[in-house]
Amino acid sequence: FMEGHLGPAAWGFWTLLISCTGYYGLLDIGVRSAVGQYVTRYWAQDNLAKVHQTLSTALALMLAGSAIVLATGAVVCWVAPLWFEFESVGPGQARLLFAIVALGVAANLPLMLSQCATYAQSRFDIAQAIGITERLVFVGIAVWLLTNGYGLLELAIGNAATQLAGNLVRCHVGFKLLPGVRISRQFVKRESVRELYGYSIFSVLINAGDTVMTNSSALVIPIAVSLAAWWSGAFG
Repeated sequence: FMEGHLGPAAWGFWTLLISCTGYYGLLDIGVRSAVGQYVTRYWAQDNLAKVHQTLSTALALMLAGSAIVLATGAVVCWVAPLWFEFESVGPGQARLLFAIVALGVAANLPLMLSQCATYAQSRFDIAQAIGITERLVFVGIAVWLLTNGYGLLELAIGNAATQLAGNLVRCHVGFKLLPGVRISRQFVKRESVRELYGYSIFSVLINAGDTVMTNSSALVIPIAVSLAAWWSGAFG
């Protein structure tokens, strides 16, 4: 449906944008999975102080990750039109779309920590219900936008806004599922940094491998096509 309304070139560009979301997500360095591990453990042990410490430290790390996403996104915005040949959008609009994706990921990265609450309480039904609803809402928004003549810019904004709304709902649910949890700068501890990264390094390696295998074609194909076009023009 989306390819039929956008056209092959714009649909390919959209696929490239979405793949960037996956790569930006790696910049959490596996902290999300580590938080799920340790919050679940400490909550089961009724050790609320360690839950405070783990979540507060993780939030500080994720805010730093958001800053890295913004810095990386600024570089990608600038160089992407130089790396790829975009038939569907001009360089200015391409940079704007990449900027929206980076801003969306940076805003959502710290909020994703709230997912640990459903794991700690084994409420996978709630986690899946929110995820399914989020996807269905975006599908509805995408269908409405495309049938009314809107394009990539509106889709990118809709996608980022839907993810933000979904993560805000997860935050609300998270505080309900883990009553009494507090997040404060005073709970940020160096020992928790070591603990989180000691677990997360293995998780991030696995996630990086999965992301590269899943999304690498969206990056390799445009580069290969552009190089092929250049080679043909120069030596054909």
